[in-house]
Amino acid sequence: MAVTLCEQSVGGSSSSAVCSFNLGDIEAAFNGNYKEQNKESSKWTRYTGPVSSPRPGSCSSGKFSDTDLNFMKDHFLMDDKVLPANKRPLLIQQSVSYTQIAIDSVRSLAGHPYTVMFLGTDKGSVHKAVLVNKGTESHIIEELKLLPSSEPIESLLLEPSKKMLYVGSRDGILQVPLANCSVYRTCFECILARDPYCAWDMANQDCRMVPSTQENRDSWLQDIENGNPNDTCLSPGARGRSHRPGHEAENPPTRVANYSRPYNSIVELLCPQLSSLASYTWRRLGQSQDRQVVTPAGSLVVIVKSETLGPYECWANEKGFKYKAAQYWIKDQNGVGISHRGAYNGDSNMALENGVSFSSEAHDYYKPFVAVTVLLTLTLCGCLCLALYTCRDQIRANSKIQSCSTPESDKLAGHKKQETAPLNGFCQYSRSITKPCCVPCRAGGKMDVDNNSVNLTPNGGADAASDV
Repeated sequence: MAVTLCEQSVGGSSSSAVCSFNLGDIEAAFNGNYKEQNKESSKWTRYTGPVSSPRPGSCSSGKFSDTDLNFMKDHFLMDDKVLPANKRPLLIQQSVSYTQIAIDSVRSLAGHPYTVMFLGTDKGSVHKAVLVNKGTESHIIEELKLLPSSEPIESLLLEPSKKMLYVGSRDGILQVPLANCSVYRTCFECILARDPYCAWDMANQDCRMVPSTQENRDSWLQDIENGNPNDTCLSPGARGRSHRPGHEAENPPTRVANYSRPYNSIVELLCPQLSSLASYTWRRLGQSQDRQVVTPAGSLVVIVKSETLGPYECWANEKGFKYKAAQYWIKDQNGVGISHRGAYNGDSNMALENGVSFSSEAHDYYKPFVAVTVLLTLTLCGCLCLALYTCRDQIRANSKIQSCSTPESDKLAGHKKQETAPLNGFCQYSRSITKPCCVPCRAGGKMDVDNNSVNLTPNGGADAASDV
């Protein structure tokens, strides 16, 4: 099998692929027909004529005639094409340009051979990948950033006997171990990495380089094909002293922090991404998930308010295995750390500060404000109704007493007004003019305000107004 690099540039961004080819397919293509270019149409067609000996592309120590050289010059392409194994690339990476490749073969704890690829990039890093599923798929184990991003990897050289990889650049050579198993601190990290060089030692509770001998391997754990820690680390016979994820002593250590900020300030909660292959989600315990802003880097932006106080957790999910990566507690500047609604009472998952958990409830001024507003409105309405009721009789009396005008008032106003109906008849101004007027009551007369009339005594009456 031959492994090679392919690069493609689309829209200004480059992408790379790693393909594997069967040597038998390559040899069959070289032993097949050649292509020949038609000089009139400039099209390439299959050549079926005689072939020079030795064939172009074959190794020969003899001399070639001019006829053979001319044939090689005109027939430098083969007619058959060679497809990758399984008709697809082993690895495709977007926005990455691979410059060098080095291949190593490693045997797992069970004795199965695995191919490990070291891929140098144009950004000064090395990708370490392993071929799984009988060499048809790939899994990137880790990315090693060795050089500045502007400096490409120019050469890679493996030294299997020393377990070293030599990385060359224009400034020098770096020596890098093929595996650094100590970076995987827990069983599930070691299994999720799927590194053929590493395995979990239950006896020592450590991720270590796989020993070259078969001795003392009974207590070692490894799962390169699936990388499932649920079936490997948590199996009844392989648990050892490790803790089951989900408990307080779970691994890896969860980042725990508390933030005390004034209201309306902004807090950014970071989620440590231990694995680039995992998906990360935020949880707010006991609260709704509305109006949460997550940055492209995976951090959560929170505006400190009474309803946003409380615990926050960042969870990772990789191949169905979930673990808590970070846990935070947001408090106000007075140390209050739980919102006024849906306070979370889980003691084991509270973020701690100096060993003390926060469980104070924040003050809620909304309900008292509404109550005071309603009471004030009712009071004002009651005062208005009482004032209207008090003035009711006066308004009723004013509406029933009607005024009338006199001739003097008409002269003073400069125009004649229409007088209202008299209380007891009309006034005779002249023989042809009769106008209503207001007349005084004689002694003994009484005014009936309710009926808008004047009641006279038996011997009395109302005097008619005399002409002016």
